[in-house]
Amino acid sequence: MKTRLAALLAALGTSAALAGVPDLEQIMADPDWIGNPPTEAYWSDDEQAVYYRQKRLDSTLQDTYRL
Repeated sequence: MKTRLAALLAALGTSAALAGVPDLEQIMADPDWIGNPPTEAYWSDDEQAVYYRQKRLDSTLQDTYRL
């Protein structure tokens, strides 16, 4: 009985672990979950800061950031 229970639990654990692994199609379907890369980076006129734009998650709007 204990052997069957252990085998059942092991099988359930394996299938649950495999269900959580995304495939390439899922990953490439919506790249927003990875994070948005900075774009249009440039130096300020006095070369003391860097500005860049970044798209907001789940939006088409972009924000400008200063480092």
